[in-house]
Amino acid sequence: MMIYPRKSLKNNGFEWLKEEGRKAGLDVSIELDDTVCLDISGGVSLTVSGVCRPLPDIVVMRCYDAPLSAAFESLGVRVVNTTASMTLAYNKGLTHVALASADIPMPDTLWSVAPDYDAARNRFGARFVVKSPVGSKGEKVWLVSSRRDYDAVTPLCEGGVVAQRYVEESHGSDMRLWVIGGRVVASVRRMGGGDFRSNYSLGGRIEPCTPTDRHVALAEDAAATLGLEFAGVDIMESHAGPLVCEVNGNAGFRSVSALGTANIPACLFDYLARVR
Repeated sequence: MMIYPRKSLKNNGFEWLKEEGRKAGLDVSIELDDTVCLDISGGVSLTVSGVCRPLPDIVVMRCYDAPLSAAFESLGVRVVNTTASMTLAYNKGLTHVALASADIPMPDTLWSVAPDYDAARNRFGARFVVKSPVGSKGEKVWLVSSRRDYDAVTPLCEGGVVAQRYVEESHGSDMRLWVIGGRVVASVRRMGGGDFRSNYSLGGRIEPCTPTDRHVALAEDAAATLGLEFAGVDIMESHAGPLVCEVNGNAGFRSVSALGTANIPACLFDYLARVR
C-alpha cells in the first residue's frame, strides 16, 4: 500500500506505479491518507473509504503523517520510511542535528525557536539563507540581506527558524541523488536559472550527471544517518567540497522521470520485493 496526501491526487502517475509494482511481483494499492482508518480498540481492523481491508505487508508513506505511520508500525506492519526517520527528515532543524552528529559536511547552520537576526548576521555575514524547519519543494526558503528581510520572512517559518551560511559558489545549482535501500540509484544536476534555489518544482531545469564517489558516499551516509530506506539527498558544491544541503524522506521523482534516465518506482519496488 502506498499512502499519498489528497493534494497529490493529480499528476502522480498512479497507474504507472501500480504497473511497476506488478512487474516486481507486488500488488500495489494507492490510497489517500484521509480515507484510511485503523480501529485499534480491541481487535484490529483497517478500513479504506469505509471498506474493510486486510492489513498490508508494507506501507510506503508518500506523505508526512506520523500518527498514521506509527499506528501501522504498532500493528507490526513494515512502514517505509519509518516514523522515526520521517520525523527527522520532516524537520530541517532535526535533520541538521542528526547530520552534524555523524560528522556529515553541511552548510554552517543555526536553529532557534526564537529568531535572532544579530546572531545569524554575526555568524554568516550580511547575506544568509533562512528556512522554515518545515517545508518542501523550495518553499519557505529565502536569501536575506537585511534585518528588514529577516523580519519579513521569519513569521512565515514553522517550528522556529533555520539560518544557514549562503554558499555563493553553488548559487542556483545542486545535485539531487536518490537513495533506495542504502545505495544511490539515480542523480540529476538541478539549475534554478535566476533563482538561488534549484528546485525543479519552482521551474528549475535539470540535466543528467554522474556523481563522484564522494557524492555517492555523502548521499548514502546522509540517508543512513536519518534511517531512510528511500530518500532524495541534495548536495551543493562549496570551496571546501560537497555539502549536504537537505535530505527528503518523501522525495518526488518527476525530474529524473522527465529525463528518462532512471525508473525510480521500478528501483523502489524491486527493493521492497527483496526485503518484504
